[in-house]
Amino acid sequence: MILRIIKQAISSSASDIHITYGSKPLFRLDGKLNIQEEFEACTDELIKEFINEIINKEELETLERNKQVDFAINTQWARCRVNIFMQRGHFDIVLRLIDFKIRSLKELGLSSVLKELAGLNSGLVLISGVTGSGKSTTLAAIIDYINENFSKNIITLEDPIEYVHKSKKSIVRQREVGKDVVSFEEGIRASLREDPDVLLVGEMRDLETISSAITLAETGHLVLATLHTRNATESIDRIIDVFHPNHHQQIRVQLAHVLEGVIYQMLIPRKNIGRVACLEILRTTLPIRNMIKTKDNISKIKDEIYANKSKLGTQTITQALADLYLEGIIDKQTGLRYSEDEGLFCKLLNENDI
Repeated sequence: MILRIIKQAISSSASDIHITYGSKPLFRLDGKLNIQEEFEACTDELIKEFINEIINKEELETLERNKQVDFAINTQWARCRVNIFMQRGHFDIVLRLIDFKIRSLKELGLSSVLKELAGLNSGLVLISGVTGSGKSTTLAAIIDYINENFSKNIITLEDPIEYVHKSKKSIVRQREVGKDVVSFEEGIRASLREDPDVLLVGEMRDLETISSAITLAETGHLVLATLHTRNATESIDRIIDVFHPNHHQQIRVQLAHVLEGVIYQMLIPRKNIGRVACLEILRTTLPIRNMIKTKDNISKIKDEIYANKSKLGTQTITQALADLYLEGIIDKQTGLRYSEDEGLFCKLLNENDI
């Protein structure tokens, strides 16, 4: 039964499926939840049937012990990231649909700056954004680009594994937290003995993981990681604020040394149908490294991003939105709605008309 729901969701180009007690299944389409009237309302018995269709013994034991579990499954149509949890005494299920095919940076319409970052030999590159903004898809495209173009040992730490990579020019080893390794922190530490060139950290959640990732970048490896933040400068602040205030200056110096770029991503409505990725892109110039070292200068980083668009391909969200509008991909109201500076957005449009 749940496989029929998954098949229908894929046919509808949904990104997520919500199975919740007392309601008919819902699909997330272009960012909005839509109830699926053709299916019956979910009872406890029906949801348990769904669970038994997709769960294995080990995952079921985790669910019974922790009242929630994360894992991934393969169907004949797509891979699914699954979260089962309890709410008000009932089990609910959320599935994220993941295409078997890894789309390239070009197919995703992403900036060539991401190829430049992917070609680095060392440093820290952050992909930030809210849940559901396409961070995993972008990271998968970056890993695939490295895999196709360079001979490197790539190790990924994920919870759970989403996109599955096959080794091409590079070796790709994917480790799932909870199954292949105890934690992100332990996986980063162990990677030092695994001769890595590139390490992907699925999510930098805590002080230990962040500290270990920075240390690995300092030792001459390329570290790719994600953060749940709402712009590039907030990503820098988030990393620093995780540490005790007594260590802030030390972390500022370390981060200024290893940080190579921050990509903040959000998905916004296209003019006609669907959504498009809109990226804020930070490349770490010498002025930005100096700004990271000094707390009072963090706010000036936006100005540096804005000023280096033509030279380095960096851009603020407002600049990215203006470009999408001028290319006919989004309408003006969408640009204004998502812009951080409506006045600047309109100014950029007017300048282009001159």
